[in-house]
Order: sequence, then structure tokens, then C-alpha cells
Amino acid sequence: MWLETPTSGSLCLQLSWLAFLLRGHSWVNSVTKDLWDGELYGPIETRRIQPYEARKTYICPGCQQDIPQGMGHLVAVPQDAPDLRRHWHHQCWQRRTPQRLS
Repeated sequence: MWLETPTSGSLCLQLSWLAFLLRGHSWVNSVTKDLWDGELYGPIETRRIQPYEARKTYICPGCQQDIPQGMGHLVAVPQDAPDLRRHWHHQCWQRRTPQRLS
């Protein structure tokens, strides 16, 4: 099956498409860490999704594994790029970057 690359739309959408195509490659994880550290697109807002609210299957960007329907997880939304919203396993979100010292 051939998927066409989006030719119009925001840069965020194009970057998201690129990340989708390249997921699973080791160097992609270093790119996504920069996206989720809060410096590239502003602060990251998170929301817990309860198991009864999880009605679809998602792919976690932290481990590239399924988040099955009915599993509690969280949604991370960059403040300046809400179209880059992603669903994460709780543990993957906690391990996404080394903890910084204040």
C-alpha cells in the first residue's frame, strides 16, 4: 500500500508525517526527545486518560508499541502545536528524557 506524503498543511503536520514514516529507526528517538522536552513547541500539557475513556488503539511514540483500547494512558499536547498531540504509556512518558536538575 502506497501512502502519499501531505503536500499542504502546517509544518507540524509534515514533521508528524515524517516521524510516522521513520518510526522504529534509532535516530528518530533523539528527534522526538527534543520535541517533547518543552523547548521546541512550548510547555507540554498532559492529561490522564482513564481505561473507560480509551476507546481506540494508539501507538506510543516512546516505545512504538500499541496502547490497546481500554488501557489507561496519557495524552501529551505541545502548547504551541496542538496538532502534534500524542498518546503515551505512563512509563514511556516518565522515561522520555533524563530528569533535569533545577
